[in-house]
Amino acid sequence: MKRGLLFGSLFLILCLLVGHYTLNPPETSTESTASNCSARQEVAFETEQLQSVPAPVFEKEHMEVTSIAYDGMQFTLYQLTGDDHYYLYMTLAGTNYDLGLVGNRNSNLDRMRESMVQKTSISAAEAIYALRREEAFEILTTTYFTIRENTPILLYSLPGTGRQCDVDEDGQVETISNGGLSTSPNYLLYEWKADAGEVCVADLREQLSCDTLVFDDADGCFAADKKIDSEWVRSKYQYDGIYLEKIG
Repeated sequence: MKRGLLFGSLFLILCLLVGHYTLNPPETSTESTASNCSARQEVAFETEQLQSVPAPVFEKEHMEVTSIAYDGMQFTLYQLTGDDHYYLYMTLAGTNYDLGLVGNRNSNLDRMRESMVQKTSISAAEAIYALRREEAFEILTTTYFTIRENTPILLYSLPGTGRQCDVDEDGQVETISNGGLSTSPNYLLYEWKADAGEVCVADLREQLSCDTLVFDDADGCFAADKKIDSEWVRSKYQYDGIYLEKIG
């Protein structure tokens, strides 16, 4: 009789404990669930070689659209017969060099004239220029080139908009790009080693396991957003030249 009462009491206590944890499960941290990476992680770069290819000489029949003078150089926007795309060549020492496709009939000509070619502050023995090829209002490709012996030398092309800024505040600019994805403005990071003929590339969105990534010039940080169920969770990271460190 006593043994039966004892087992009955133990069974009742066990049922009460199971009921308690069923109704009140242990709390989980939203922030720890939102982030699949540590608070500090080394950025993994892949090294790519710069091309250093001379632009081809331009000798095609064409219709000139407009001329653009920039940094002591002359560029000409042109079209080909029966083709509504815009192309660009530049003139150096009396020779025209073809820089290729830069837009189509829906492209904004005023915007193209103002920002199509820009001199960058990429650290190198030679000045490096960025050529933005756009279609309508979407930037398709950014091509980097330099000038050697009065010849444009094509160095590297990256997808999307290439924007130069000193991300790690070491006095030398890096390039950040959206890779052509308008939903994630700044997720590719480029470290230039132009004099060595190299550029190092890192996909920060993939490494942080986030959905979108934006570089904020104001505070010098990357804002990483990740969707958890129906909610967006934001974390901020600072790049020091080697590591991404979670802050805040």
